[in-house]
Amino acid sequence: MNEIVSDVWDFKKDASGSWKWQRQSLRHELIRECERPFASFEECVADARRCGYSGSPSVSSEPQRDTRGRLLRGSRR
Repeated sequence: MNEIVSDVWDFKKDASGSWKWQRQSLRHELIRECERPFASFEECVADARRCGYSGSPSVSSEPQRDTRGRLLRGSRR
């Protein structure tokens, strides 16, 4: 079964070690982002879930992209 992706959730770890998330349209328009940074990836994902995230986040260190270079649901940095 193929999942239809309506938007992209991006999980990023910044230089200070804090985690943040963003929700973007397939056109890369910002829909929503977290209001504060999180100390752990798990806290970040939990906050994203409270804001509508329902995917399974990737465990790779680089974001996963489709053949057109668009971020895939649940990819993170």
